[in-house]
Amino acid sequence: MGSYVKTAASVYPLATSILVNYKDQGFLSTDRLAIYKKGQIPGSIDATEIHNALKDSSTVEFGALPLGDYTA
Repeated sequence: MGSYVKTAASVYPLATSILVNYKDQGFLSTDRLAIYKKGQIPGSIDATEIHNALKDSSTVEFGALPLGDYTA
């Protein structure tokens, strides 16, 4: 299987942490995962929350988010 980023669920209840699973075949120690509110530009500094990818595949836990639509 190639590289991917996916959440553990498509809808999360309020006050629930967000789990993002990833696999990065071209992993670099500078890779990061971020969550953006709908309308924000991925790659910009306006990410809601950013975490460094510590290895080529794992699950990253993001804090609970306010109600809204987001992308990872």
